Amino acid sequence: MRLCLLVLSVVVIGACGGKSKDGSNPDGGGSSISGISLGFDTASQSVPGTAAQIRATVRLSAAVSETLYVQFNMSGTALAGRDYRLSGAGGSLVIPAGMTSADLTVDVVPSFTPGPTVTAVFTLGSVSTSSVTIDPARSTFTLSIGNALKAHVGVHGPTQAEVSEVSGQQLTFDVRSDVAVAAPLNVNFSLSGIATAGVDYTLTTPSPVTIPANGSSAQIVISVLNNTKFQTYRKTLTVTLDSADGSEIDPQSKTATATILDDEMLTVSGEATPATLVQGSGANTIPITISEVQTEEVNVNYYVIPNGLVEGTDYVPGTPAGQVVIPAGETHGTATVTLPTPTKASCGGALSFYFSNPRLASEAPGRPQGNNVVVHYAVANNTVPTPGTNDLTITATFPSHSEMEMLFYYGPDTSNLVWLDQSSGTSLHTSIGGGAADGSYHMFFRVDPNGSPVTTTVVLSQSFCKSDTLTLTVPAQLSASNLLTIDKAGDVYTVH
Repeated sequence: MRLCLLVLSVVVIGACGGKSKDGSNPDGGGSSISGISLGFDTASQSVPGTAAQIRATVRLSAAVSETLYVQFNMSGTALAGRDYRLSGAGGSLVIPAGMTSADLTVDVVPSFTPGPTVTAVFTLGSVSTSSVTIDPARSTFTLSIGNALKAHVGVHGPTQAEVSEVSGQQLTFDVRSDVAVAAPLNVNFSLSGIATAGVDYTLTTPSPVTIPANGSSAQIVISVLNNTKFQTYRKTLTVTLDSADGSEIDPQSKTATATILDDEMLTVSGEATPATLVQGSGANTIPITISEVQTEEVNVNYYVIPNGLVEGTDYVPGTPAGQVVIPAGETHGTATVTLPTPTKASCGGALSFYFSNPRLASEAPGRPQGNNVVVHYAVANNTVPTPGTNDLTITATFPSHSEMEMLFYYGPDTSNLVWLDQSSGTSLHTSIGGGAADGSYHMFFRVDPNGSPVTTTVVLSQSFCKSDTLTLTVPAQLSASNLLTIDKAGDVYTVH
């Protein structure tokens, strides 16, 4: 460690010796003491908290012929022995006869603990002769000793970084110094984020927060408020350290953030009005309503569940796909669906709209699932009249030399059976009322065991939907492979 020598002004103000009546300066002589004053050359000086030696000069206005003993007092926030040391006899100075000055020598003790600036005040108290007076304007010297070491202060967020919006919950931020501070340290801070003071929280610990003397931490306490307003789900609250008296803010831990989770939910509702949509009607709106008006845009998720209809052919969802946008200040929004004109007769069907999870457009995903609502619409085809029954007509034509039996049932089991036995003639014909509950039809075919495979034509028709003609190759023997399943999706039949 380098020892710096700082010397205050040593300019001689008075003469170094006295004068005789004729104006000469006798050898070794001094002036009479009467009217001579004493004081510091310099009133104050500031130094950093590194090792240094300071000399404060105490000067007479004129030299005297006798040795003077000057007493001084020490005060201030600096402590002798800890912050500085005095050279020579503590508390006194000696000005030799014939001399006009002496130095008060102060050795600054380097600091190893961060702390505030301290002051050492030296005040001239008395002189060994009453004929020399202390100049009141120059009676004190103040030495300000800074601290070269600065504490680094940072803020650290709560252990539980996310808390629900429940009254009585607290967010506690720790403000920490990397070392214990010698004196109370005030740390100024500010708050920012989505969370709003007085609505989402109250500040229990005002700024500045104080780290106590000999301590290294303090706490900022924030109390959570429970409000009934639907808000952004994650309401962030950030503490930023702005300044620390005599210390530095650690840039790596200048801020800390916690999150208050909103616990309110928007309710979404909808009603099918009218209850039936018509193919060929073009664009249709599906209205929904949220329970509370918002100051920003609200998004509601949705998807479409078709029944007997094919997306892209029978219906086209609107845009943006899967989302209803409700403008700020409104409670109503609409999804859209387009029903194009069918290219052939269709059985119609149904569309169900599933709406869920309303949320503010500005918030990130992650809000817990809110309520949901399903709105059902029937979809009718107005291109052909609606018949009175939903009959399936089956007509099978085969060569006259074959004997053919056909077992027909519909639905998931064989409880609805129709047995067709044709031992002569060329066709079978029947009508089954009701249709298949699961949209499928099943048939067994067999011919004369002694016969050979034949090709037959089966016509399936529902009068108000469509007709399909299927060409089947009927095997000679009846086996499990003779079970034909006919599935219907929308207006398309598939045989397998």
